[in-house]
Amino acid sequence: MIVKLRIIILRIFLLGFTLFVICVSESIAQVVQWKNPFENTSNATSVSKDSLTLSEALSLVSRANPGLQAGRARIKATEGLITQAGLRPNPKFEIVAEEFGGSASGFRESEFNITLSQEFELWGKRGNRKKLANSVADLIKLDVSFANFDIYASVVERFFDVAHAQKRVGLSQEASEIAKSVAETAKTRVKKGAALKSEFLLGELELGRAQLNLAEAESNLISAKERLSSLWQDSRSDFSVKAPSANVESLADLDKYLVLIENSREVTALNREENTIKARLNLAQSNGKPSVTITGGMKRLEVDNANTFRIGAGLPLPFFNRNQGSTASLRASIKALEFERQRAIADAETEFKSIQRRLTQLVSRYSSLRTSLLPKAEETYRSLKSVYDSGRMSYSFLLESQRTLVELRFEVNDIDLAIRKEIVSLERLLGVTIN
Repeated sequence: MIVKLRIIILRIFLLGFTLFVICVSESIAQVVQWKNPFENTSNATSVSKDSLTLSEALSLVSRANPGLQAGRARIKATEGLITQAGLRPNPKFEIVAEEFGGSASGFRESEFNITLSQEFELWGKRGNRKKLANSVADLIKLDVSFANFDIYASVVERFFDVAHAQKRVGLSQEASEIAKSVAETAKTRVKKGAALKSEFLLGELELGRAQLNLAEAESNLISAKERLSSLWQDSRSDFSVKAPSANVESLADLDKYLVLIENSREVTALNREENTIKARLNLAQSNGKPSVTITGGMKRLEVDNANTFRIGAGLPLPFFNRNQGSTASLRASIKALEFERQRAIADAETEFKSIQRRLTQLVSRYSSLRTSLLPKAEETYRSLKSVYDSGRMSYSFLLESQRTLVELRFEVNDIDLAIRKEIVSLERLLGVTIN
């Protein structure tokens, strides 16, 4: 009885887990890829000196970035293409005077022909032309979407470059304070005759290195801020950013994003290109069939003082040119795109797996450093500093501990930035924003 109960509970659990996986997969599959990433940003119109959020930075870029403005203009221009494609051919008016002058006396024996003709497009030519224009417009819009995503990725990367540089300045200041404290302790011990002068010199040397690193970090911070503000046509650096904490736990299950590979960047571009080629093929096929031209008019005979009317129809005979070369070429291009799409999907899966592997390694190292190695390094430094202050240890041991602590702090900051940049690479590949 107990065994049966356990089996029932296990089946219920497996069923619930399966339903959960299906729901997650469906929710991911319903995500709109290549949507404008600058929608739903804040309404910021100026830089906050205290703390600039990522949403505010995106809002500023949305308002003033020339690349985004150029994209909007390109999309606007597609409206003209679609309008032009839907227009009918213009009628043709013609007037011809014959047999005047020469041996004839002026216009008294001449003939006047007045003709109005109109081409009537058959076989869906105008409709196919409009479909092609819409397809070309979709290609332009997709290209703009790719460009918008690249600008978005630049904003995110530069924003976190600033956050990383800010943190590095803070860590450099802490490292300088540590070096200064140790150098002062060494100086006091040398004065008391409790240590060799070399300890004081080593302390001064380490302090000098820390101060140089601080100056470099401050310079890099200014450059990072200027690179970020240049995206909204500014060059200021008198602001700070407020970056959200890295949510590494959410990166544990990236497999759910695999379903989005079918609409990754290159695959999506090939799909749209195929739609355009198919539209060109339809238009080429319809253009290979003749259109009818109807003409009507009047003929004036001056010598007889008589008028006659004329009407006619013209139909090209497609004996030689039926656009057979163009249609064959377009069909071959569609076939080539099928293989290109297979290659693009394989490349996207490979890139996805590479990003996933790097993120897994980075997150694992990041967690180990924060939860284990860094606390131990801090505890070791405090312990050795206490021993050194009491005069029971050589400075070389403390120096090694001091350097290890500073390096680990910098490494945690560097890995944080590396994780965020890998996420941006994944966003660029799939056309989605990942929080």
